[in-house]
Amino acid sequence: MAALVEKYRHPILTKYGEMAKEVGGHGGMDFIMDSRLVYCLQNGLPLDMDVYDLAEWCCLAELGELSMDNGCAAVAFPDFTRGEWNKVRGYSHAYAAPADEAAAMEKAKAFTAALKERGAKEWAAE
Repeated sequence: MAALVEKYRHPILTKYGEMAKEVGGHGGMDFIMDSRLVYCLQNGLPLDMDVYDLAEWCCLAELGELSMDNGCAAVAFPDFTRGEWNKVRGYSHAYAAPADEAAAMEKAKAFTAALKERGAKEWAAE
C-alpha cells in the first residue's frame, strides 16, 4: 500500500509536504495552500483557485456569525456555482520551467534579504 501511495503522490505534496508538517496549521494544509499561492504569484502562473473558491472562503465568516448569533444553528451554505460545483473544464496545476522557478526563487530570496536588512537598520535606529 505504501508503494502505491508514493507512486501517486502529488508533486505539490512532494515539494511542500515535509515543510508543512513542521509548520503545521490544519495538518500542514494551510502551509501548502499558501505556498502554492505564493509560487503561482512569483512565477506569473494562473492560480489554483477561481472566483467560486474565493466566494466560498469569504462567506465562511458571515455564515459562522449567523450560526453563532442563532445558538450555533446550522446555516445553509450557498452554492455559488449554481449546481456546477463538480464540473471541471480542463483544469490542471500550472508549473514554471525549472530555470524560471529557480530565477523567481533567487529574486524572492534577494528581496527578503533586502527587507530584513532594511528592517534591522530601522529597528536599530529606534
